[in-house]
Amino acid sequence: MLISVIIPCYNASKTIERAIDSVVTQTYKDFEIIIVDDGSSDNSKGVIDKLKKAYRDVSIYYYYQSNFGPATARNYGVSVSKGSLIAFLDADDTWHPEKLFVQVRTIQQYNIRFVGASFTYDDFEEVGYCDFREVQLIRLLFYNCFPTPGVMMERSLFDELGGFDENLRYAEDYDLWLRAVQQTKLVLIKNPKLVRLYKFAFGKKGLSSHMYSMFRGEKKVYLKLYRGEGIRLLPYIFLINLLRCKLVLRLLISKLLRGKNLLGSIFK
Repeated sequence: MLISVIIPCYNASKTIERAIDSVVTQTYKDFEIIIVDDGSSDNSKGVIDKLKKAYRDVSIYYYYQSNFGPATARNYGVSVSKGSLIAFLDADDTWHPEKLFVQVRTIQQYNIRFVGASFTYDDFEEVGYCDFREVQLIRLLFYNCFPTPGVMMERSLFDELGGFDENLRYAEDYDLWLRAVQQTKLVLIKNPKLVRLYKFAFGKKGLSSHMYSMFRGEKKVYLKLYRGEGIRLLPYIFLINLLRCKLVLRLLISKLLRGKNLLGSIFK
């Protein structure tokens, strides 16, 4: 089964090599890598050209577009892909060497169309017992437990869902997962952790200027779900208020982290 690995790239010259290396070193070798440059102004293309020469036996394709956002970049990447399976990776994250193998095995053994992987901020551990569970709509509404770099899905399912909503600059992945869970079974591999993230939940080092944008993006996702009759009015109101509470909590955590970093620099 050919896997198309879709990597959106924006000013990622310092991290893209690390991401691509984590794909090239996969134990599962039937893949192609599709990189969609979303209007980079740094040397991302130069780094990618160097990697293409270094890995001549690996199918690496590079495409450039204006800065339309990750949803458009991923959709375009899928549109030019050839694989029956799609896997997403961000340009600043990496995969466990067994990631593709474990997910393909899970898809084949249990006849599912969508499988996600959990993440870690630490070094990977060896693959042992595989702990996975189905994630249903009610759980997904409270928490997006599918990091985008951990998701693998059938190309046919992606097409049926219409891909990522290009009108969303934030939470476009969450929107797609919520549409998917209404159509098929979503499975999350809890352990082993197969994705390593290098960016924290609230942005670099826990501090983010995008928290309000994420809040507005998630509000739009819930509104879409409500208007599409995926949820009713009372659950919608509850989720919006819960989202406000999460925003306040994130702002408080960010402020605490900022204070901790400041104290650390003073008493270093």
